[in-house]
Amino acid sequence: MAVKVNFYQSSDTGAPTVSGTAGHLINVLDACLINGYNSQTITITRSGATATASCTSHGFNSYETILISGANEAEYNGTFRITNITANTFDFTVTGSPTTPATGTITAKVNPAGWTKPFSGTNKAAYRSDGGNRLYYRISDDGTGSQAYARMVGYETMTTVDAGTGVFLPTSILADGWYILKSSAVSGATRDWKILATDKFCFLWINQSTILTASGSFVFGDFTSVKSGDPYDSITFGNTGTGYTSNNWDDFAQYSTLYAPRNILGYAGSIGIAKHGFSALATGFDYSCAFPDPIASGNMPLSPIWLGEYTNSLYTVRGNLPGIWYVPVAAAIQPTHGDTFTGIDLYGTNLVGKTFMILTAGHFRILILTTAKMNNFDLVFLRTLIMKKENCRQAHLITKTTGCLIFLTAGQMLPTILNIPGKPTWQMPSIITNFRMNFS
Repeated sequence: MAVKVNFYQSSDTGAPTVSGTAGHLINVLDACLINGYNSQTITITRSGATATASCTSHGFNSYETILISGANEAEYNGTFRITNITANTFDFTVTGSPTTPATGTITAKVNPAGWTKPFSGTNKAAYRSDGGNRLYYRISDDGTGSQAYARMVGYETMTTVDAGTGVFLPTSILADGWYILKSSAVSGATRDWKILATDKFCFLWINQSTILTASGSFVFGDFTSVKSGDPYDSITFGNTGTGYTSNNWDDFAQYSTLYAPRNILGYAGSIGIAKHGFSALATGFDYSCAFPDPIASGNMPLSPIWLGEYTNSLYTVRGNLPGIWYVPVAAAIQPTHGDTFTGIDLYGTNLVGKTFMILTAGHFRILILTTAKMNNFDLVFLRTLIMKKENCRQAHLITKTTGCLIFLTAGQMLPTILNIPGKPTWQMPSIITNFRMNFS
């Protein structure tokens, strides 16, 4: 099933700012999840299925989803990916044959992800997704402790912005929830932020200073469970303290770095969730594979980020993070923060028309899928720490005259190619959950 993805960043026209000031994070989440931003009045003409919107200096970008409303002709209203963008125009595809030019008072804005805010107070709010489990995520950005950070906690139910039951994170670990570091100082200095959000999952990235390795990653929402209809496949993640080193998103060897409201059997009580890639739930192979891979035709292995429950010295695989991927390699290449590049087709994995952006997240590079043809939510994590190659469990590639069959000890890989201008071609095998598949 296609996942509708929205990408937002602080450099967007009309985007709110984040700084060491109370309430700023609430403003950003409201804009991205609920309200949208950069509302513009537009006019629309049509030629065939292509509608052209005109507005002087509209400020929209190709990776944005645009919400258009106010047209008397219903076909022009809705959510659209935009193309052929100039400073004053953009195109989008419509169905039917609505009147041209469009009539009415028509506006366009960056489309919100579709969440709700059932409870709110001064510089604090409870957010609830529009799909999935629809649990609650409370953000307090009221300056308690310091205006440089906010606090986050998940609840199964809430009755007011300050009252909830079924907390995700045990109070014995963090009494007031995760820390979300907004800035390294209490000041009005603005910080770079980016959000990828669906209607039930939100990934937030903030660089709290001018040093990229001090950036933090924060998560709340539903993951992809191995259990059909899992009513508790929801997680939260943030900093455990006020220093940037307490954000251990880059640690794939911890037993409980994320927290869910209940275990897979539904027993009451928050449970720690571990994240791992590539080698099932072993830690030694999660970040030490060679690149280019000497066996898999020079490809780079790409792994889902698996989530596991750890009880009685054993793991239960709970699921994986939706569309977030991890590359278990050492310092393979060092792409530049903010670079974008496009995908091409190999072995039927069609990435044509999809655009990726590279971010730095602590000790990782993140590849974020931000495309007009996007139908999946994809982040890819690249380890930047140098480790010994001899610790690597290699991938295995077997070719047949009837097609390509690729085996991996922890799953199976389907190669894709990502083309980075001015850099060598990346061939990235995407590990999928099925143990075996024949591509003919």
